[in-house]
Amino acid sequence: MKKRIALFVLAAALLVAAAGCELYTGITLNWSVDTYSPNGSPVHVTYTVRNSGQYDLTGVNLEIGVDTNTGYYYSQWTPSFSIAKGEVRHASIDIPTDAGTVYGAAVLSVDMDSPSGSKTVIYRKE
Repeated sequence: MKKRIALFVLAAALLVAAAGCELYTGITLNWSVDTYSPNGSPVHVTYTVRNSGQYDLTGVNLEIGVDTNTGYYYSQWTPSFSIAKGEVRHASIDIPTDAGTVYGAAVLSVDMDSPSGSKTVIYRKE
């Protein structure tokens, strides 16, 4: 009897783990900053977003920041967009700064519509 209970608990734990893995791998969004202008304002940043997951995504926004010679990140959110599964989007954004030299650009945050329709931050660079 104890063996049956132990097997049942093990099977239940494996099912829960498998369900969690499916949820985790179901939404896979990749992004990259392709280019940025190193001088002047606004800073022109081009980026790529790839939906490698299993679902179409809506209300996606990226917060893109630029590191400047002032030691401060200037950032701006992209306009909201939808991206179908398997789709790759290339876009650009202009970020105004007060600095003359830009040392780099990066995606700082990503958010999207959750199933209930509210916004949920899914990634935040600290």
